[in-house]
Amino acid sequence: SQLKYTRKTIQEISNDLNFPNPSFFGKFFKQHTGMTPKAYRIVEVSKFKQALNEKRMIKAANTVEAFFFSEK
Repeated sequence: SQLKYTRKTIQEISNDLNFPNPSFFGKFFKQHTGMTPKAYRIVEVSKFKQALNEKRMIKAANTVEAFFFSEK
């Protein structure tokens, strides 16, 4: 969660989780997820941005639809 929802560095997260060092945390994380902490963060931020853009597009489409097709 810290990788997804905070701007903490990987070193800070490693320290928070009581890993002896960031390298060990990175190896542990990759062994369990198949990707490095940095790669995971990039993927998750990208997914979040895409979802946010989709919500904005839906809201914009609904606004346009309401404007043109509402009864006056």
